[in-house]
Amino acid sequence: MSGKSIAFVIEKGGTGKSTIAFNIGWYLSKKHKVLFLDLDGQMANLTYFCGVSKEGILTIGNILDGDADLESAAVNVKPNLHIIPADNSITGIGTPAHFDKLSESVELKTSQDYQLFLIERMQEFIRSACEHYDYVLLDPNPSPNYLHTLALCSCEYVIIPVLPDAASVVSDEGTAESLDIVRETGINEDVRVLGILFNRYTDRTNLSKQVRKITEDFAREMGTTIFKNTIRNSVVLSECVGMHTGITDYRPSSPAAEDVRKVAAEIKRRMRNGH
Repeated sequence: MSGKSIAFVIEKGGTGKSTIAFNIGWYLSKKHKVLFLDLDGQMANLTYFCGVSKEGILTIGNILDGDADLESAAVNVKPNLHIIPADNSITGIGTPAHFDKLSESVELKTSQDYQLFLIERMQEFIRSACEHYDYVLLDPNPSPNYLHTLALCSCEYVIIPVLPDAASVVSDEGTAESLDIVRETGINEDVRVLGILFNRYTDRTNLSKQVRKITEDFAREMGTTIFKNTIRNSVVLSECVGMHTGITDYRPSSPAAEDVRKVAAEIKRRMRNGH
């Protein structure tokens, strides 16, 4: 099996990034094996959405430290769907305290050694996960931190979820800069942006139309495009995650469920076309 790794990345909170990742992954798991990788220790939204208790869990931190592997850390959510959960402990990854801890078991002389070690171990883990799953979906913290960087260093594709507001335009620029650094340093020069995905979208306001035009121009500069399909604003999207169920099962006939199915199909199509 050679699965695909996709990071949902935007350097702005409140865009519904985790909700999108959850619902896309839930739907894909109907026919494919899917692994969620929760990299947001502060919020751990994916972990909560999946109904996973934080008690006694193993996280990406345990994997990077060499204390766990994919098989021991993955939690079963439902058939074909597993998650590597998160808790607050992983916020320490990338800090001097974590460097000191790792140095006790691994020879790391400098901070650069430490950074390269984590990148290589993360890349190795994602490659291994893609041998067991069709899709590995990464959900990093929106604020740039070390796990945010590790996600960009190790994924094959990036989806940028945005809202139809002016603040999203600014956050697009920060995300683009982070991607440029990862590519230019050669750490993950082949990472591709599948597209920019509008969430809670409406085309009825002048602001939405203006933001879409600006985002189209910005997408061209990034070498990508806006997703043809969008996810409309819907209260049932908030309800379903609280019930730990994807929208396509929670309200399968709702417009929001249809949006998720269309976006999932477009994701597959964009990957097939080498977008």
